[in-house]
Amino acid sequence: MSHPFEETLAGSTPDYTFTRLTVGGEHCNHCGRPIKYLCHIEDAKGQEYIVGTTCVEKTNDATIGKPMKHALDDLRKKMRHNKKVEERARRRRERFNTKWSPIMKVLADTPGHFARSVLEGLRNEVEPRGRGIEVCCKIYAEFLAKRGSDFEIEFKRMHNRLMY
Repeated sequence: MSHPFEETLAGSTPDYTFTRLTVGGEHCNHCGRPIKYLCHIEDAKGQEYIVGTTCVEKTNDATIGKPMKHALDDLRKKMRHNKKVEERARRRRERFNTKWSPIMKVLADTPGHFARSVLEGLRNEVEPRGRGIEVCCKIYAEFLAKRGSDFEIEFKRMHNRLMY
């Protein structure tokens, strides 16, 4: 009995070897369906083919099925991990922007090296420290005081926002 892939992979020979698993939008060389996980296999002549994981499983060929299953488990685990890392980074950026966006808007309209330097740092998610925070709060409160707000109230409000 011949291997199921021999019948559909033109010119292929039996004794397939699993080489790697990738993610992409291609079609299975065996059944022609679109596939998400690309199982790269080689025949005895070294010719590479891309088949779907479902087609590999249906062959019941342990020499390509077992390594493919391990690679698929590892890939899915890595993808879940990357998704969690990306989500944590997104939430961190969101918190950072919520915290600093009012000051960044004011610094963008403030002349001087300090304002440019702090703004550049904030755009790279580097927070000012120590006296730099106090100066940012002062610049922010002065900006709002020019528009009718109370300097002391705005300074304290921003200072509390940044420190806690």
